[in-house]
Amino acid sequence: MSTFLFIKRVDIISDIIKYSIIVPTFNRVERLRGLIDSLKKQTIPKSEYEIIIVNDGSTDSTPLLLEKEASTCKHILLENNGPAYARNRGAKEAKGSILVFTDDDVIVPVDWLERIGEILFDAGIDAIGGSVKNCIDSTIAAAYNDMLLYLLEKYNQDKVYFLLTNNFACRKIVFNTLGGFDERLTIGSEDREFVTRLTTSKYQVEYVPGLKIEHYHNFTLWSFCKHHFRFGRASHLFYTVINADNIYDLKPDTFSNYIKLFSYTFKRVNDYSRYIRISITILSQVFFLSGFLFSSIAGTKNLRANRQGFKITRKIEQD
Repeated sequence: MSTFLFIKRVDIISDIIKYSIIVPTFNRVERLRGLIDSLKKQTIPKSEYEIIIVNDGSTDSTPLLLEKEASTCKHILLENNGPAYARNRGAKEAKGSILVFTDDDVIVPVDWLERIGEILFDAGIDAIGGSVKNCIDSTIAAAYNDMLLYLLEKYNQDKVYFLLTNNFACRKIVFNTLGGFDERLTIGSEDREFVTRLTTSKYQVEYVPGLKIEHYHNFTLWSFCKHHFRFGRASHLFYTVINADNIYDLKPDTFSNYIKLFSYTFKRVNDYSRYIRISITILSQVFFLSGFLFSSIAGTKNLRANRQGFKITRKIEQD
């Protein structure tokens, strides 16, 4: 089933576009507005980069915003197919030799692209990922940020295995050689799988903690719990996919890793709020495990449209 509805192209006067910024979005028009404003303020010449917004079926006023930004952004409209498919569609339209991925709920610093270029062009690295700073005055958001930072530190100690696709850049030739994000991972984990594929394919990948973006993802307690239930389902789908491929030696986290997560939060915070944040972290993992177990019982098919035929550089089993 084809989900491509239309693409609105913008002619950008340039001999060479170096960077293609790809942003999937879904019903976050106000956050998206802030991101676009920050992308237009980059220190490098505007002729050197393009902004590609992939509207993944938004039902809010996102199309109106993108009409107003038509002189600066390409706009791709899709049905709602999830982040992996949306990012791949954006990459297909990209003109730049560097693909830069981010999300619609962040603000990037003015020298973001300049710093990415210094590493990828000057140091000969194939892909990089940066860190994230929570900018929402909320204990729940702070606890979520603790978990992201823990995962970045844990999985990138000796070799890079985990990067965030809201702050990630990769050479286009490498991205295309590997076949892009695995579209079978329809509800998340596509970032972890792609980075694992990068590193096991012997490409040069670096985690750059100093390359920070500002994150403005707010949560209620209930939305936070649902978010981690969904992450649990995504994790089960992730291990189902990689076990079917039989090319990675990855296993779910052990109980000791959860203890390390809780102690990480405890050490990062010195005031009484640490106890609230740890409680929230424990609650998140309860919902994460519930989602994982739910999918192990109910299965992972039909979470969105059942993707088949992801067969670009790897032989995989069809669903």
